[in-house]
Amino acid sequence: MNTDKKRQTTLQVTYPKLPQWQRLLAKMQACTTLDALITLHGPPHQKSQRDGCETWLYPLGVESEMFYSIHVWVSPNQSNQAYVYFEPTSEHPA
Repeated sequence: MNTDKKRQTTLQVTYPKLPQWQRLLAKMQACTTLDALITLHGPPHQKSQRDGCETWLYPLGVESEMFYSIHVWVSPNQSNQAYVYFEPTSEHPA
């Protein structure tokens, strides 16, 4: 009978781009006005409208078969909320 303890291993997955993208998100969230956001981070790559609100898209890239972007939700009163959005993709990082 084997009395040796089984060695437990944990698969360590690293995402080298995510910390950089999280810092960028924090900087974008710190912008109190849309003018400040555009001044510091440029205009959005794309805008879409829905239900009187607008979503601005800032693409980040592909990491582990997921496409990441920062979305900024803009309401009619000019308040904004920035968040990371991701979805599966078949693209591979460049």
